[in-house]
Amino acid sequence: MTKKPVAYYLSRVLSYAMHPFLLPLYAVLLLFETRLIPVYVADGMKHYLLGLVVLNTLLIPAVAVGLMRLFRLIPDLSLSRRRDRIPVLFIVALCDGICGWLLKDVEGVFLLRKFVFAAMGCAIFAFGVNLHWQVSLHMTAAGGMVGVLMILLFGGFDLLSIPFCLTVLLSGALASARLYLGKHSPAQTAVGFFGGMVVSVAVMLFL
Repeated sequence: MTKKPVAYYLSRVLSYAMHPFLLPLYAVLLLFETRLIPVYVADGMKHYLLGLVVLNTLLIPAVAVGLMRLFRLIPDLSLSRRRDRIPVLFIVALCDGICGWLLKDVEGVFLLRKFVFAAMGCAIFAFGVNLHWQVSLHMTAAGGMVGVLMILLFGGFDLLSIPFCLTVLLSGALASARLYLGKHSPAQTAVGFFGGMVVSVAVMLFL
């Protein structure tokens, strides 16, 4: 058996670490760590908010994919075929929308709500594109994260400068990893990244 190069394993680790289901969670944790969620929001409410985001952006989509695999509706968990992604993206967009709706009456978390709706916008974008052409879901999520942080940084939240630069660098590394693994073409990674970024910027500015 031929031993795979180190670059292969690094690309796989980066792809898992920056999975589209995980990036919204990272964004929410960043809100807490940088105190963009106001300090007067009680700890119990913060735990509720974190649980709500984890449930809707991570657990429900992951369970949906697992059930699809269990009932052999998809050949594997990677969602490598374009048609396998469409129902999952619909579920993701729906869960994000429900999460955003549940946040509408929670005082002081408008940024969190915008984050969730930006994620929903990226899912809708990927859903629409994948009806006709395969786009990188990893890069769509990464572009969405970059777009959100860029708007906040330009809005005066200077404490996000390091997370923004790190996210840009990791997004470039992720694009290289997806190309190295042969998962997407350069066009699919570029359209995913810039599409996700434009959608998230639009949501942050106008929603």
